[in-house]
Amino acid sequence: VGTHPIGLAFDGVNIWVANNGSNNVTKIDPAGQTTATLSVTNLAFGSQAVGISSAPQSVIVTNSGTGVINIASIAITGANSADYSQTNNCGSSLAVATSCLISANFTPTVSGARTASINVSDNASNSPQTIGLTGTGQPKSQTITFGPLSNLTFPAPPFTLSATATSGLSVTFSTTTPAVCTVSGATVRIIGVGLCAITASQAGNTTYSAAPPVIQGFTVTGPGPQAPSISPAGIVPLDSTSSTIQPSEWVSIYGNNLASGTTTWTGNFPTSLGGTSVKINGKSAYLSLVSPGQINLQSPDD
Repeated sequence: VGTHPIGLAFDGVNIWVANNGSNNVTKIDPAGQTTATLSVTNLAFGSQAVGISSAPQSVIVTNSGTGVINIASIAITGANSADYSQTNNCGSSLAVATSCLISANFTPTVSGARTASINVSDNASNSPQTIGLTGTGQPKSQTITFGPLSNLTFPAPPFTLSATATSGLSVTFSTTTPAVCTVSGATVRIIGVGLCAITASQAGNTTYSAAPPVIQGFTVTGPGPQAPSISPAGIVPLDSTSSTIQPSEWVSIYGNNLASGTTTWTGNFPTSLGGTSVKINGKSAYLSLVSPGQINLQSPDD
């Protein structure tokens, strides 16, 4: 109560002492002074895999005063309180010179730093007692299952790839050999001969780290794509009888091996369609249809 008490007051429950030396008023519980002491004030859980519970860590709460501590609540609060849990054997009161145990676990819901605190609310003079909780969520690992691919003979029809990740997330595909094969979504198209290499990937998210990529390769054999050729009189203007192609004119070209497959234009005029492009006097034409035997295009502006 200080070194220079100058007055007392009793409100029917507590005694209040005014102190001249410190200019403050101190409350005295007639039943005794209540003080709670914590064995530690912070629990650091370090790194923990997302969705996996840590080993428990504990805090001892001791009644170091001279009166009974009445405990109102023990609760977890803070920004990431859902990532932590606690159990305790403290009950509703703590007798003088006795202790109880609070145990906490960390189960991160996402990756990154996660913080919260345990608050003990009671009638102790230092209420509430706060225990800081810190931990870092680490993404779980994942792997890809992507089986071998069979060799093919050119020409070969498009085929669909299949792969799974242990995370359940979707797998994406790409190729490092675009001269032999192309990949769109999960569909592979063969456009040449040689080695086709396909990579299966899964980039991960806040729960899973990126999976190690899996590469499967196969060989395409055969004579390979033949050089395109235009049939005699195979350049046919659609809107005129001119023997030369006019600027912005629609033209059909007939021949052999003009494209690796049939693709029809949708949307804005493309200058490349299904891997096929046509230049007239050094300028790219606008394509509406390409196929092995026919190309429909609009000639570029002059």
